[in-house]
Amino acid sequence: MVRLSPIVQENPTAVFIRRTQVTSFADRAAFEAAGRAIAEDLFRADGQATSEKIIIKPNVVAGRARNPQGEVIREQDGGIVTNAYFVGGIIDALRAAGASDLAITEGATVYQHDYFRDREYDRMAEPRGVPLIATCKETYVNGDLNWSQVDGVVFREIPVPKPVNDPGTRLLNIPTLKTHNLSITTLCVKNLQGCVAHGYKHYCQSLDYVRTNPPHVLRAFQPDFARRIEEGFRRHKAEGYPLWDKTDTRDEIYCQRACDTLLALKPWVNIIEGVVGRDGTAFNHGKDILANIILAGISPVNVDAVATYLMGHNPQNVGYLKIAKERGLGENDAWKVPVFEFTGRGQVRRAALSDFGRLQLGVFHHGDTSRYVFF
Repeated sequence: MVRLSPIVQENPTAVFIRRTQVTSFADRAAFEAAGRAIAEDLFRADGQATSEKIIIKPNVVAGRARNPQGEVIREQDGGIVTNAYFVGGIIDALRAAGASDLAITEGATVYQHDYFRDREYDRMAEPRGVPLIATCKETYVNGDLNWSQVDGVVFREIPVPKPVNDPGTRLLNIPTLKTHNLSITTLCVKNLQGCVAHGYKHYCQSLDYVRTNPPHVLRAFQPDFARRIEEGFRRHKAEGYPLWDKTDTRDEIYCQRACDTLLALKPWVNIIEGVVGRDGTAFNHGKDILANIILAGISPVNVDAVATYLMGHNPQNVGYLKIAKERGLGENDAWKVPVFEFTGRGQVRRAALSDFGRLQLGVFHHGDTSRYVFF
């Protein structure tokens, strides 16, 4: 059985940071070493036999951009997804600590296995004997889903494709470090959206569009979700939420649905692969940089707040983090979050945000590529 290291268990609200020294986007061994190092910091063997299964959820939301002839037209876009070899290094460390039953799951698209292959997850996972589970289906049958009852603002129940939320499983949430055209930063909280069943997880929809969902989807929502969203939007606009005076209810409903997800999905621990950072829209518009930083912690909101700050944004201006704080789901003031740094050779020290340089990962908000903005 694998457990979290004592320093992590004793500090469930803290964020743990490790710097890396990767010098090439193509250095697979360096990415593996980075994943292995943070996992050795976070996990310990306790010597007890167990049938516990560890479900790894990376962010694998796109394949490679190609021209009509099928040729890759953009080589340096790895920051769109969690690096496969970084995940491989984590798997190696977990195995060394005694984990035997692991799986990787993602549900971005019905073409998920193409994405896995395009991003070399099959090449990484097959020799390690780790299955790749694609959870996005056009139709789910009885037994495919675990339903979580929640008292959310939008959701009253959330369907999660198996094996996530199966008894005897632990969820290891491994997003990448990037910005997003709607959520501003897409990190631990947004990565959990990929665990929700197809048809229910399209959180970027407008309120008007959500109202048009088929009856079987709407049954999972609160009967008065539209009223709740409209009232929340008016209240937050009056309270001066950034952007709420420049948009309609789309940001409000996205943020509330994202926070509802935190009621259904409880990661064992979250690890942001920030070896590569990406700016722009989260997809084809943006660039990769070697950011060389990994962030981890038990609280997805707290990890996101610190990561958002280090990306060059003020997390107190980011809607989903403000609403998470309001709902008691975490802290959006990065300076109030305890921060530790793993410094190698089993050493850890109490740190401050000022010990780390800030990145400049701006966003093309709402897809407007003419304005590169920071919040």
